[in-house]
Amino acid sequence: PLLVHGQALASLAVGICLDETLQSEVREAASLKKRYEESKVRVEETAAALIAAEETASATEMAAAAAGAEVANAAAEARAMKLAQVGRHLGGVLGALLRPV
Repeated sequence: PLLVHGQALASLAVGICLDETLQSEVREAASLKKRYEESKVRVEETAAALIAAEETASATEMAAAAAGAEVANAAAEARAMKLAQVGRHLGGVLGALLRPV
């Protein structure tokens, strides 16, 4: 009976150790799952931020192109006005030269 009692105690001790080990593994798995979920959220947030940054860059690029076109148009208008002014001046000079004295 004492040997059976000792074996039962040893089996109980092994069972308790296994239960504690299992509980520890379950806690660790839960912790890993939580860290995974948090990482997944950070990855999704980073992806959304990258998409937003790409959209902003694209909008900025389009705005810069539009501004460049406006600058080019303004420069063309300024050149046309200057040419018209030079043309009027040359017309006046030619008119003066061609006037009978």
